[in-house]
Amino acid sequence: MGHVVKYNPMKMIFQHFALRDQVAFEAMFSLASKHFASVRGKSDTEQSLYHKTRAIALMKERLQSGKDVNDDATIYGVGTLAVLEVRHTDPPPFSILAWDV
Repeated sequence: MGHVVKYNPMKMIFQHFALRDQVAFEAMFSLASKHFASVRGKSDTEQSLYHKTRAIALMKERLQSGKDVNDDATIYGVGTLAVLEVRHTDPPPFSILAWDV
C-alpha cells in the first residue's frame, strides 16, 4: 500500500478560497478545464474559454468596484489566472534555460 497523506495544505487552501469565493472558484475551474483540454491534446475547449472569460469578467468587476480588492481570495484568483497564462501559453513566454545562454 502507498503512503496516505492526511494533511494536504493545497486542499485546505482550495476549500478555503475556491469553494467560498466566486472569483477564486471560476479562476480555479478555468485552470482545471484548461489542463483537462491539454491532457486531451487540445489547446482550448469551449468549457475552458468560458471559465477563463467568466473569471476575468468577475475579476474586472471586483477590481473596478474596489470591494474585496485586498481579499485573500482575490489574490488567489489573480495568482491562479497568472498560472493559467504562464503554464499554458504556446510558446511559453520565457524559459529558464534561455537565461543560461
